[in-house]
Amino acid sequence: MTAQALEREIAKYVHQLNPTQKKAVLGVVKTFASEKKDWWDELSEEQVAAIKEAEAELDAGKGIPHAQVMKKLRKWL
Repeated sequence: MTAQALEREIAKYVHQLNPTQKKAVLGVVKTFASEKKDWWDELSEEQVAAIKEAEAELDAGKGIPHAQVMKKLRKWL
């Protein structure tokens, strides 16, 4: 279900609630809205797969040490 479909579905029921119930729902919505999002959860499946592949390469010793990269980049900085 898309986000818009969920919003429409929620809206169908809100008018049926009494004021006390609406306050409770508002409290829940505010709590969820104030939670910080984790950037990891915002990544696509392809991005997550690429990161995991890169981590595996590093674990296998296929990475380039930071100092070596920085030495090479100093030419352009």
